[in-house]
Amino acid sequence: MKKEENILTEKLPTYSQSYIQRIVDQTYDHFLSGEALQTAVENKQTKLINLLLRLRDFATVVEVNWASKEGDTGRLLFMWKRWSVMGQGLKKLVHYSRHLPQLILLLEVILPPSLAKVVESTLLLCPSGREDHFVATDFYLEVQNFWLKYFYNHSGIGTNIERLRDVFSLNIPILKNLMHILNIESGMNVIQQSHKNKITNESINDFIRFAKQNNICLDEDKEEEFTPTLISDVYNEGIAAMKTDFTTRKGGLDCLKPTYMFDPDTNDSKDSGNLDDPDDPDDDTDNSDNSKKSNNSKNSNESKNSGTSNDPSKSSKSDEDSL
Repeated sequence: MKKEENILTEKLPTYSQSYIQRIVDQTYDHFLSGEALQTAVENKQTKLINLLLRLRDFATVVEVNWASKEGDTGRLLFMWKRWSVMGQGLKKLVHYSRHLPQLILLLEVILPPSLAKVVESTLLLCPSGREDHFVATDFYLEVQNFWLKYFYNHSGIGTNIERLRDVFSLNIPILKNLMHILNIESGMNVIQQSHKNKITNESINDFIRFAKQNNICLDEDKEEEFTPTLISDVYNEGIAAMKTDFTTRKGGLDCLKPTYMFDPDTNDSKDSGNLDDPDDPDDDTDNSDNSKKSNNSKNSNESKNSGTSNDPSKSSKSDEDSL
């Protein structure tokens, strides 16, 4: 906007819609587009590369936060897909780098569309019913767990887990609603705690002063100025890690699949391979040998039985013993 030397005043200036749209487009082209990052990499501008990478990664956090508060699961899943790739580049992120891709595959590949829609619709909920106050379902359950473990334990009831489970666990939402109604009927000023980040003019001016002092958008590195260490591109590292796992690891990217997605027919085929197929011509010799052995065993048994039955001395002895 060519107003770097001016500070932001309390009374905001007014501009036309076309002028604001042009400023937004220029800001995106200079700091958030892929061409801007590619140009900075080609020119080896370390400070600018670090700034663009941090802006790009932090923008995903902001987008997920907005989508979660608005209850937009479509936008949330879109950003989760990007995080799934980024998670593969973070070596210390072991469990979440596997669980997030498994959840996405579960919703978009494994489950039927109707069941996947039900699961997706229950990812977020709005306990208070207010606009832009959606929270994650597991977060809401953790709040209920806090009421169960902390609030009622510190009221003199004790830590009898059966009593907490059977008496209070199901009644926590009802008790919270009753307390809320009592506060309203008694004339108390009920304050809904909702944390919102507000950027003041003072904080914006401090950031502008800091950006000028450190020259974070430096076009080229100068010897007299401090040059930071180049940070890594987590997204590209995630793509490279997935390519490496696909080519070198046994099973490829099966580690990103849920455990129940592995083909169970492999073990069955191994077990069934030990069984003889009667229609297989290669097994004729084995079958003939087995039939010969069975016939020989039958003949020997018959001869033994016949021999014992035809011997009169043995039969008389057995009769005497029985008497």
